[in-house]
Amino acid sequence: MILTHGTGLSSAASLQSLVQATLGRPSMFHEDAPRANAAAIVPGEDLSGFSIEDLEDRKAVLEAELKRTDTFIDRKREGLAAADAVFKI
Repeated sequence: MILTHGTGLSSAASLQSLVQATLGRPSMFHEDAPRANAAAIVPGEDLSGFSIEDLEDRKAVLEAELKRTDTFIDRKREGLAAADAVFKI
């Protein structure tokens, strides 16, 4: 691959391609803006385009996250109760 002198994304992209081809792995430089996680759950988003399987998967992820959140709430309440017990007169 021959790089030509230039400016802008095309030169950066060419350099990234050269590095990637040379090293056999992606470059540590990312020219594109960070992409949102395709699997990210967005509260309030339109669900009409989701399949039943996708909706069930989404529900399972949300239920797991609720359980994880409840666990942290319980731990924090236990910590507060322990601190209150230490400082009660």
